[in-house]
Amino acid sequence: MKMIAMLLALLIIGLLYYQQLAKQPVLSEQTEAALEASQGTGPKVPTRPDEIATFEKEMNAMMQEEAEKRAKALKEAEGQ
Repeated sequence: MKMIAMLLALLIIGLLYYQQLAKQPVLSEQTEAALEASQGTGPKVPTRPDEIATFEKEMNAMMQEEAEKRAKALKEAEGQ
């Protein structure tokens, strides 16, 4: 009897586990908007060692551009 109860409990746990894995994650509208806005931005991540120097330059340029955008937005916010 104990063995049947144990197998039944294991079956229920396995079924619940399987159902959880089968579900697709639900993203909020804000998360979807952020993902859409960020896709395609930024330099391509290097796959070979000789691409690292180029990646570093592109990444630094992107960071400088973003810093300038944030500084401009901050000045605009302070001006209001």
